[in-house]
Parts: sequence; C-alpha cells; structure tokens
Amino acid sequence: MNTKIFSVFVMSILMLSLMGTFVLAEGDDDTAVSSANSGLSTAEISTATADENAESSSGIFSDKFKLLFANKGKKADIRMDIASKKMNELKKAEDNPEKIKKIAKEYEAELDNALKSFDEIAIDGDKEQVIHALKKTVIMKYRLETHGEKISEVHARILVRQSEKMNAEQTAHLTEVFSSINDNVVSKISEIEERQENLIARLVVLGLSEEEVRTKLAKFEASLDEKRQSRDNQFKERIKAEMKADKDGRIKQKFEFRTEGKDNSKIKFETKIDSEDDSDDEVISLN
Repeated sequence: MNTKIFSVFVMSILMLSLMGTFVLAEGDDDTAVSSANSGLSTAEISTATADENAESSSGIFSDKFKLLFANKGKKADIRMDIASKKMNELKKAEDNPEKIKKIAKEYEAELDNALKSFDEIAIDGDKEQVIHALKKTVIMKYRLETHGEKISEVHARILVRQSEKMNAEQTAHLTEVFSSINDNVVSKISEIEERQENLIARLVVLGLSEEEVRTKLAKFEASLDEKRQSRDNQFKERIKAEMKADKDGRIKQKFEFRTEGKDNSKIKFETKIDSEDDSDDEVISLN
C-alpha cells in the first residue's frame, strides 16, 4: 500500500514539474513573438541547432508524454526532437539493414507528425502569431538540413565499417533505404518553403507589405548563417574522417563537394565503391 502511495506521489511530482516546464516554455514563445522585428532569439537559435551534436536516442517515451501538455507551438518542436532521436538509432543498427528500414519508416512518420503539428500554429492566427509561425519554418528547415547531413554521415559510416560484411545486393538495398530517407527530408524542406510562401501571403492580407515580410524572413534566416556554415564545414570534415578509416582502399571518396539550393545549404557528394572488375564500378550517391 505504501508503495502505491509513493508511486502516485512520484508521478504527481513529475507531472507538476513537466507542467511547470511547459508554462515557462510558453512564456519563451511569447517573448519570441514580441521580438518579431529582429532576428531569431538565442533560445530559438538553440532550438534550431539542437540536433547538431545530439547523439542520444533516449527519452522518446518522455517526449511523447510531454506532448500531452505541450501547446501547439511546442508540439512541432517535440515531434522534431522525436524524429531526431529516431535518426540517431540508425547508428546503433548499422549491421542490421532490416532494422534500419524499420527505423527509417518511424523517422519519416515523425516528420509527418511534426508538420501536422506545425500546421495548427497559424490557423486563423493574428499577425504576430503568423510571424511566429514564419520563425518556426526557419527553425524546422534548419533542423531538416541538419538531419540530411547526419543521414549522409551515417550512410557513409555504414559503407566503410560494414563493407566487408555486405554483398552487392545488401549494399544496393541499403542505398535504396537511405535514398528514400533523404528524398523524404528534401520533400519536407520543400513543404516548409511552400508554407513560408503561404504565411507570407497571409501576412500581406493582414496588412504588411510583401517586402516587409520577406525582410523579416531574411533576418530570421541570417540569424543562422554562421551556424549553418560551421555545421557544413564540420560535416565535411567528419565525412573525410570516415573515408580515411577505409584503410584497405575499397571505398574511395571523390571529395567532390558542391552546394545547391537558393541558400547554398544543401551539400552533394558521391562515394565510389570499386568492384573487382574496374569496368563495373558502382557509384553511390549520399545526400
């Protein structure tokens, strides 16, 4: 009986603690709205860059519990947290292609959930709420770009570390899985950009000029320029390090990096896996 009372007590404290956290979080959102004329706040930049050094996939159950108490704005962030943690599980499954495929589907589902949660933010909102939603698109886009780079890094890591264990069919299947994940990320970035255009149009209806709105959007994006450049450079170095780990030379990195997209944020590169017959080399695209 005492054990049951103690358990209820602990759960009550946990719930009160979580609710208090979300009250503070909502306050942060209000502060962010009030600073809509400037770039992103420190807290918003921290949210955008949360995935860069995150390696743990723990806490997904806790995140799903938080969704019960989160406001509309926070739900999108939490869903992105869950998606990021699902992606981190890929590293732990590098020797199990079927598990990788399962995790990939779960990751893609969480991305869909994040966008659905986001779509609830600006429905019939006033001008400041829509500006706040515009900020959210910038944060989500940055996080998705980070996911795209991490996906490529995991793919390269698996190719290097598991190449001797995989035959040509397994390698092709793995590439297909990772290509599907990457295509989904690219698709979600496009959807975010479409939502930005819709929000811009809505703000024009609410009384702002298109030039004013695009200036705000440019300021939000500029807040992350330095972080984006640093992230991209670190990504390139990590890929090079993975390829250097290929001591037998079976996998050769072309190191042909190029950027795409209007903000030059999307990195493209290829690795080439030499077959025994040089005339039948296979080129695998990452990201």
